[in-house]
Amino acid sequence: MAFRLLKLPMLVQKMIFSDIDFSVIIYLSTQSTYFQKHLGLVQLPVLKFIFIMTEHPEISFKTKSNTVWIEVSNEYKKESEKPCKINEVPMQICKISNHLNPYFLVSNDKMENHMIFEHLMAHFLSFLEVKEFELRLRMQNIDFPNCSVFKYTQKFSNVQWLGLFESEPRQVFPEDLIFVLEQIDTKSLHINLEPPPNFIYKFAPEFSRPNLEELRIGNSNWLDFETLLHLDIKSITCNLQEDPSKKANWILKKWVPGRHQKLEDVILDNFSYSEFDDDVIFDGVDKCKSIFENNEFIRFKSPIKQKFDINREFDGTLASVVFVGTELRLFVWTNKRLRAVGRMEPKYT
Repeated sequence: MAFRLLKLPMLVQKMIFSDIDFSVIIYLSTQSTYFQKHLGLVQLPVLKFIFIMTEHPEISFKTKSNTVWIEVSNEYKKESEKPCKINEVPMQICKISNHLNPYFLVSNDKMENHMIFEHLMAHFLSFLEVKEFELRLRMQNIDFPNCSVFKYTQKFSNVQWLGLFESEPRQVFPEDLIFVLEQIDTKSLHINLEPPPNFIYKFAPEFSRPNLEELRIGNSNWLDFETLLHLDIKSITCNLQEDPSKKANWILKKWVPGRHQKLEDVILDNFSYSEFDDDVIFDGVDKCKSIFENNEFIRFKSPIKQKFDINREFDGTLASVVFVGTELRLFVWTNKRLRAVGRMEPKYT
């Protein structure tokens, strides 16, 4: 360029960088300290960051236009490598051309892989604004609280924790699960973790996560369901392994006398239709036939099998308990939802 980028307004700079191929930005950030530091002022948006923890850690950054992969590895020809600096540390980088997406290998013969990865974290997160974070654990004995991922990450709007496969819970220590639930600052938290069988986690009545809006739990054997609704967040989803009707009853008994201001949806999954035991689910809870038609549940994709309405005691708020697919849903009829189906007159000011 015939002019200094620094002289342009920050918004214009961001637009210019957004037009550059993301793999080029990744590469240039390792070649020029000046370029990397200037990126830190701009903070480029990235849709998703995937971290695969193995013996050779991998990183993936997803943008609107493409995906870039980075692997810590020594398995490439020395003549292909180029010197680079990552977090001020000399390393080598090589671009692999036979991949569908841009793919880089990074190495340092004098440094262990986990240390290389830690420097990669510090380097890339110094100039990338990550929206969503996904962790795939493929090795044992990870010290979660001291993991380099959390040492350098900013506040993500979506944190996901996955095991080797999405359907398989990851075995962790109790302190790891506590760390994830109580320390990760995020709007949406998806976890599929499995602490030891004798560990039970209870949400305290004063539990507060101001930024948390959505919690999704895969394996829930560690959860004390009677304390789950101490959380007042927008959406809670749990996959149930045992006693689904009894756990659903605990949820309803907490909601009816509660004063939840934010809660709109509780989704309990993994019911078989034979497990929809009305007597157990509504034990101690007054229910009535739903006043809402099936087509008013506009977000439900599967056919509705049964539905009932219940009332919150302190303000009369209605909620529907709906059996749909393999799920039992507590669907709270907020003013916004009532207006959407024409059951509340809009307020004009």
